[in-house]
Amino acid sequence: LLLALGVIAPALRMLQAQARRLAQQAAENERLALVAEHTGNLVVITDRERRIVWANPAFTRITGYELHEVLGASPGRLLQSERTEPTTVARLRAALADGLPVRVELLNRSRDGRDYWIDADIQPLRNAAGELTGFIAVETEITEQVTQRLRSAALLAALPTAVVVHD
Repeated sequence: LLLALGVIAPALRMLQAQARRLAQQAAENERLALVAEHTGNLVVITDRERRIVWANPAFTRITGYELHEVLGASPGRLLQSERTEPTTVARLRAALADGLPVRVELLNRSRDGRDYWIDADIQPLRNAAGELTGFIAVETEITEQVTQRLRSAALLAALPTAVVVHD
């Protein structure tokens, strides 16, 4: 009986500790899911081939596409247009092909044809062995800021310039 208690009691404590850790992980996962669901930023998760496996409600609100419509689609092919800057797209694709993080400003097009700017922060996802499993993109719509910046640049470019020399 004492031998059984000597074996069972430690095993029981180990199982209880493992159950507490799992409960803590589940609670943390639930909190993270709430953040992704309720943020105003677009959140997109892709597989290693860069096909959409999940997107949050902000993605639907801004792009006009429902999740079930975009599963398996490439975000670039879906949202970029002929107006998207080719050098930015090339830099983005090169980083993703190398499994590297990248941050870019992109002009995208929504389902209804509206152009909008995003600041995209894209991070590679890796498993415990370090193998690339996909990417997560957190994107902020910055259309107003970019529009203001472009207007200011155009205004400055249109101003006459002169040099005044005082003696």
